[in-house]
Amino acid sequence: MGTAGVLILISGGEVGGAWFQSLLLVENYLFCAWFWLKDGATLGMRAWRLKVQTETGGKITLNQSLVRYLAGIFSLLAFGLGYLWILLDRRNRSWNDMVSNTQIIYTPKG
Repeated sequence: MGTAGVLILISGGEVGGAWFQSLLLVENYLFCAWFWLKDGATLGMRAWRLKVQTETGGKITLNQSLVRYLAGIFSLLAFGLGYLWILLDRRNRSWNDMVSNTQIIYTPKG
């Protein structure tokens, strides 16, 4: 049995099926939420020295992480307009930031 056969057995259906895709979406959210709640940055954000925080400078909540994640999906589905909004907003906020009351900050080296 090849790799695809093993994946089908694990997921209980087609690899591209709705159940498997939903599982991947939940897994991706859990990954992001874990790092956002822990120290405000996923592994990729750390490489770019970016951090997500509340508008008052604190750690984000679980609810904010969920709203931010879902808004990110919507921003992508809207042909990336939610992220391009950063160019129009005077505070450089994406739709994700606006609806979840968060902000992305740059952390200087050291």
